[in-house]
Amino acid sequence: MTRLLIISLTMIALISSCTATGIANWRARVTPQPASAASSQASPQGPQAPVKSHTRGNRSPYNVFGETYHVMPSSLGYVEIGIASWYGKKFHGRLTSNGEVYDMYQLSAAHKALPLPSVVRVTNLDNGRKVIVRVNDRGPFHSDRVIDLSYQTALALGFVDQGTASVVIEAIDEQNYPGQVAAQAAVAVHHETFYLQVGAFTNVSGAEQLLASIDGLMGQYGQVVDTRILQSGLPTDLQNELPGEQQNESPTELPSESNEEMLSEVGSEPSKKVLHKVWLGPIKTETERDSIAQIVQAHNLGVPLRVKVD
Repeated sequence: MTRLLIISLTMIALISSCTATGIANWRARVTPQPASAASSQASPQGPQAPVKSHTRGNRSPYNVFGETYHVMPSSLGYVEIGIASWYGKKFHGRLTSNGEVYDMYQLSAAHKALPLPSVVRVTNLDNGRKVIVRVNDRGPFHSDRVIDLSYQTALALGFVDQGTASVVIEAIDEQNYPGQVAAQAAVAVHHETFYLQVGAFTNVSGAEQLLASIDGLMGQYGQVVDTRILQSGLPTDLQNELPGEQQNESPTELPSESNEEMLSEVGSEPSKKVLHKVWLGPIKTETERDSIAQIVQAHNLGVPLRVKVD
């Protein structure tokens, strides 16, 4: 009887030990860890492996906050210009829309319509920094934003302090559709896109007036070009210093404290003040871009900032 009791107690101890070890290992697998000091500088190359196909997170249409969204059937040739935000601690360790674990210290992104997962290049138009990221989540569900980036991605792009930035998003077809792109490689042509930033205002009315003037001017000269107003957050150090007229210097050079407050559980809260920037593009050729810039400058509407996205 004593021997049977000892054997039973030994088996219970072994089972408890294995269970505790199993739980510890499972938690270690799903709990993201902060990036080490050596990896705190994110590589602009981003993910390199071909994307595997998933169906989770690609249900279309879907509804969030009473709005209906549709997932694109393909990301081939996708290019978009718009406002990026970022999200961090509040969602760190939670599941993304395609079932992965969100890690704020890795390069990733959320998009309302791109197929999951997709690999895209994000270029910060304010400073020219570029990062390749993997889109594995849905959002941001704000009408004025096109992409939500992880903390690490925003850090690499240099707009953590600002909260938002004007960006160009380009799908990396070679990684999203390696077989299809490889078959077309013999006839593939590398294309560059060009943009012009004509003005930046702390008051949106000034940007709207300039935009209207440029639209009228382009019509007079028979130029067809997309024009829009995009917002970029200001560092808190500059929020009480900039007047309402056009600014000539980029605000991204002055640091301030990071802001990780969330709105409606998606995205980072932007700074209280923003710059409203008037952008023209994408423009197909450098010659066309320079011609439009000369027209704008000749009519005293500003000295356009020329931006090329490879």
